[in-house]
Formats: sequence, structure tokens, C-alpha cells
Amino acid sequence: MSAPYLPAGWTPEQLRRATPADFASLSPEEFERVSQSINEQFNEKTPAQRKAEMHASRLAKQNALREREGMPHLPPAAADPATEGVVEAKTKSQLVDVVERNGWQSDFGFVLFRTDYTDEDAWERFEEVFNKLVDESVAAEVQGAERNWVEEGVMVKMVVDDALDGAQVGDVAGSFHAVKEAGEVPPGLDMPMCLMVDSASLASINDTNTVPFLLAVDVHYDPDHGSQDVCEDGHFKVAISSLMPDLYPSLASGAFTSARLKPFAKPVFTNAYGL
Repeated sequence: MSAPYLPAGWTPEQLRRATPADFASLSPEEFERVSQSINEQFNEKTPAQRKAEMHASRLAKQNALREREGMPHLPPAAADPATEGVVEAKTKSQLVDVVERNGWQSDFGFVLFRTDYTDEDAWERFEEVFNKLVDESVAAEVQGAERNWVEEGVMVKMVVDDALDGAQVGDVAGSFHAVKEAGEVPPGLDMPMCLMVDSASLASINDTNTVPFLLAVDVHYDPDHGSQDVCEDGHFKVAISSLMPDLYPSLASGAFTSARLKPFAKPVFTNAYGL
């Protein structure tokens, strides 16, 4: 297996434990080389290796938080053939960390816009799956005493208005600002990206070839005026189960723009670590 690309001055250990802020410190060119290298490494591995590294990456992020707070690192778990020595970490997650640092005890999450109104049954099924996956992902991400208040605090404001039927990405970005100006977007939902459910999103919950997803839309997207911080076409696909554990902390921390996150959507974003 080829060795991963390391930015100048980085060690393999630094890359393994890198946080969103670490990646954000790289130049766009270095960031692209790192993300491409990580994805190439990931694709060369077996499913078991991928699962093990996903757990190891999460542990590294949690230990980085513990180190910053003056706490000792979590010790390695006993070797287990099923997990290849993966440690099951139970400490503050990146979601809890970013929410606490912003002082949000409730109403943190996203604003979501429905843009397909052709099949009410499909929408109801999507809502059911969406809520289930969000709840399960938060429960898996947050351990201990924080779980109850985090689960109660997560909020996804769904904007359902048939005037949005067939709306495009630019329309959704504009709609977000309209809702915000109406005073209906709490600080914890005022993210640089909102969510969009189109026909492909509705279909994804029954598609065995992909994970259930929807679109993350940059609220600053203007099809007539580009920006280096706004990703191409103003959107990318994101797995529903990755919204709160991965996309939200990346955005709420201010460490990532949509332009820096989109390279990890290949074709669906799951996290900003290439795993």
C-alpha cells in the first residue's frame, strides 16, 4: 500500500490525529493533495480495515480534546480480532465540544428545505428515515451525561412550502436568508450551509447502492457570482447519519468552508477526515 501524502512538517501521527482546524490551516493545494491521498488510501483497504480506521480516527479526535482539557489519553483496548484493536472511546465528542464552546444548550442543527412535492408518501417515508438516522447518529456519537441534553437540543427546522416545488440550489440559498430575516433561525441553526431535499434525496432511502442522503447547500451560493469559499455548484451530497456527528461540527467550528468540504463528497460526504 502506498504511503499517505504528508504536508510539510507533518508526521504520520499528526495526520492521523488532525482536527478540522488543522486541515483548515493548509493551503488549498495542500488540502487537495491530502484529501486525495487519504481517499486513495481508504479505497485500497478492506471493509474491516475501513471500519477499524473510522473508529481509530474518532478515538484520535477524542483524545485530542482530552489532551486540550488536561485529561489523560484513553488507553488502548485489549486486542479483539473483530475490531482489530479498535478502542471504544467514551468522552466528549466533537459535537458536544462545538456546541458548548458556542454556548448553545438547545436549538442547534440545520434548516431544511423540501423542494419536491410530487409524492407525499415518499416525503413521509423520508421524514421517518431521516428522524431515525439523526437520532441514532447522535446517540452513537454522544456518550455519558451529555447525551440527554444533546438529544433534546438537536433541532432541524423543516421548511415545507409548495412554493418551493422544483426550487434550485440558488433558490434554496435565497430562501434560507428570507427565513433568517423573518427571525426564524436560532443562532445554533445559523450555519453556512442549509439542507435541501430533492427527488434524488427522496429516492436515496430505497436505493441499496448508496446511503440515505440529502443536499448540503451553501447559503452564500450565488450562481452569478463565484467565491473561493463556496463550493462548485453551491452544494454536495451528505449522508443523513453524518449531519450532526460530522458536518455540523465542521461548520459550527468555523474550520471548514463548503469549498474545503466538497472534496470529501465522493460522491457522498460522510466526514472531513477521508474515512
